[in-house]
Amino acid sequence: MKTDWSKIKGYVKSEFSPPFGKVDAGHEWDMCPELIEAMVEIRDEIKRLYGDAKVIVHYNGGYAVDGHSKRSLHYKGRACDFHALVPDPESKVPNHFRRLSAVELALIVYNKTTERFGIGIYSWGVHLDYRYGVDGVKPAVWYEKAQGDYVFMQPLKFTVCLLEAIKAHPEILESGPRV
Repeated sequence: MKTDWSKIKGYVKSEFSPPFGKVDAGHEWDMCPELIEAMVEIRDEIKRLYGDAKVIVHYNGGYAVDGHSKRSLHYKGRACDFHALVPDPESKVPNHFRRLSAVELALIVYNKTTERFGIGIYSWGVHLDYRYGVDGVKPAVWYEKAQGDYVFMQPLKFTVCLLEAIKAHPEILESGPRV
């Protein structure tokens, strides 16, 4: 599993890197090519819908060596936590952005991926992982009901998952602060 970063448009490997100093010297890490290809498609779709958008990979949200659940796909370079900023049409100041709501972002992600991916819906944005071919990992969509309490569903139940996530956390319908 190696991504040919010279062919990736709009992302660089360092955006997905573990926090500084977390990887032993000489340890070669990389991200799953299928995940990165999906991230490119998602970003391109957001730009198509909203114009000059930015997809922000969270700190420790790409390849990770700690800070996630025990069997996290972040440790294999197969997961990404992110949110998106889009131009704010209500702002009178140029170059002001708003954060897409988790619901808006999750809908885009679901429509640009297949059952080979897992999608987690959170108040801060979306977790996307490429789970195809990983032993013991089944297709899933999920939301965090409470801190550390996750509700998992089959991918075809994405709409049900999204509605349950909204019931549990109505704030995920809201766009984030303007920046």
